[in-house]
Amino acid sequence: MIVKIIDMIYKVILISFYLVSINLVSQEPLKFEEIVSVDTSVTAEMLFNRAQYWLVNIFENEGTLIKDENKQLICQAITYYESPIFAGSGIASNNIVYRLEIYFRKGRYKYVFKDFIHQGGFGLLTESEEFPRKIPLQPKKWQNRNWTYMKNHVKNLIKVLITSLKHDMSKETEIEKDNW
Repeated sequence: MIVKIIDMIYKVILISFYLVSINLVSQEPLKFEEIVSVDTSVTAEMLFNRAQYWLVNIFENEGTLIKDENKQLICQAITYYESPIFAGSGIASNNIVYRLEIYFRKGRYKYVFKDFIHQGGFGLLTESEEFPRKIPLQPKKWQNRNWTYMKNHVKNLIKVLITSLKHDMSKETEIEKDNW
């Protein structure tokens, strides 16, 4: 009898771990990407230079810019999330680090904003409606509200960055104009 109960408990625990692992693995990370077409006379090098100029002006000292030989730009950037919920805000109010990658071809470029990681207890931001983990000693309702506010903060920030990027990528730089 005791062996059957232990066996049943063991199976329940295994099934629980399995379901939790499926839930965590199935979470899609928050990601914003698009391929943007510009005038076909604009070369990949020109787009690379425009994006480089945009990155320097937008992120100033907060991002680390990496160039590689394939004419791609990678930037690690930071935004600060201030929780509108006073109780427990010390955990939620924190930096969110993210990655921006920009790729170039003649007449088009692709941007990818991804890997949004909250430096407090929330970790990787995903598409999940509810916060997929548990922060000890914090009510689930508080976690879900902060999760939603945090994702909205990121979505609003990225919307502004995308608008700015598209604007700057569509116009000639001073060097391209050769008016200096």
